[in-house]
Amino acid sequence: MVSIYGIVITTGVLISTLFVEHLIKKYQPKFSVFKAEKSNPIISTDDFWNAILWVSFLAFIGARLYHVIDYLEYYALNPQEIIKTWEGGMGIFGGVFGGIFGIFIFSFLKSKSFIKKYKGKKPNGVKTLFSYFYTLADYIVLGAPLAQAIGRWGNYFNNELFGKPTNLPWAITIPFDKRPEGLKLYETFHPLFLYESILNLILFGVLFLFFSRKKAVSFPGLLLFTYLIGYSLIRLILEPLHINPWTAYSIPTASLISISIILTSALIIVFRLKRQKNKTQKRLLSLDNNRKNKRGMPRFFKKKSK
Repeated sequence: MVSIYGIVITTGVLISTLFVEHLIKKYQPKFSVFKAEKSNPIISTDDFWNAILWVSFLAFIGARLYHVIDYLEYYALNPQEIIKTWEGGMGIFGGVFGGIFGIFIFSFLKSKSFIKKYKGKKPNGVKTLFSYFYTLADYIVLGAPLAQAIGRWGNYFNNELFGKPTNLPWAITIPFDKRPEGLKLYETFHPLFLYESILNLILFGVLFLFFSRKKAVSFPGLLLFTYLIGYSLIRLILEPLHINPWTAYSIPTASLISISIILTSALIIVFRLKRQKNKTQKRLLSLDNNRKNKRGMPRFFKKKSK
C-alpha cells in the first residue's frame, strides 16, 4: 500500500542520498590505511550505494522498533499492526542508531577486504576500520538532517507529530479522531513536525559549513558527532511540547537519550582532539630534533654532493 507518508519520506531520503553521492564524486574522500597520503584508497560511489542499502534497512528496522517499544502495550494487544509502517510510527533515535550500526557493519566488511588486498603492506586493521567508518559516516550524516527535514512533512499528511494544544497563529488543526484522549475538545496544536523540520535544516547548514571549510578532512568523525549533538539538542528543545512522551523515572526517554548522546559525543571529540594534538606535537618535536642533528653533524659525516 502506497501512502503520501511513505512517498514524502522516500523523497527525502532520495534527495539527500543523491546530494551526498554528488559530493563523493566531486571530492573522492580518502581514508587512512598507510602513512603516505597519496597511496590511500578512496571511497567510491559504488561503496557509498552499497553502504546506503545497509543504512536504509537497519535505520528502518531501528526506527520502527523504537516506536513499537514506545507503544509496547498497544502493540502487545495488536501485534498485526507492527507491520503497518505506511500508517506512520517511526522513532528517529531508533533510526539514527540503526543507521550508524549499518555504517559500522559495512565499514567492518569493507576494511577486512582492504586488509586482504594490501596484506603485503601490513595495514593496521583497527585503524583501517575506524578511518573508513568515520570518513563514510561524515558524508552520510551530512545528508541525514536534510532527509529528516523533508521526511517530517510526512507526519503532517498523517496528522501526527503534533504537540500540546496552542492558539498561536501557526497552530495546526487536528481532526477529532486523531486527537489524544483528554484533549478531544482542543482543535489546534503545536506543529512539532514543522519545528523539527526547520531545526534540521539549520543543523544541515551547520554541518555543510564545517564540510565546506575542510573541518571533516582534518578531523574524521567530526560531522558524525556534531550531527549527534545537534539532533539531540533539537530533541531536548522540543521534548517539553510532546504529548504523553515515553518516560523512564518520570523523565522523557528521548531527553535521557539526548543527554547521554551529547555527553558521550562531546567527550569523544575532546579525547580525540587531545590525542591528535599530542601526535602533532610529537611529530613537530621529532622534525625539530632531526633538523638540529643535521646542523650539528661534523662535515666528514655528511654526504658529499655529487
